[in-house]
Amino acid sequence: MIPAAALRHHRPGRVRLGVPAMRGDRGYFDWVADELRTAYRGGQISVNPTTAGILIDRLPAPLVDLQTAARRHQWFDLELPGDRERAFGYQPPAAVDARFMAVTALLSMAAYQILRGEIWGPATGYLWDVVVFLHLFDHES
Repeated sequence: MIPAAALRHHRPGRVRLGVPAMRGDRGYFDWVADELRTAYRGGQISVNPTTAGILIDRLPAPLVDLQTAARRHQWFDLELPGDRERAFGYQPPAAVDARFMAVTALLSMAAYQILRGEIWGPATGYLWDVVVFLHLFDHES
């Protein structure tokens, strides 16, 4: 069975993995280090069996390619962020537009003031802020 690997840290060109099931197994980590050095000749590979860590510095390929190669060669099974969500067809909620939220808040405050009977005071100020706000963002984009 292929041991599961956890992504501990990632930035472009550098990845730190953990293989907790193989903690302390120097033979496994030496083997994986040799395999990774062969596969990724430009990268620096360091392993630490005590912490079950694998560090790949100057990774010349995307993380998905490492995941594919690791499964193909049975080094480890790397689960990347979002793998489970994609497997179950999860769609993240759409990002909320800050402009929409600001305009909605200003319009809500204006409506509240109108309901209170404060039409000329705060309500017109909020409505004017909406116009200015939309005008500024229209010229910005």
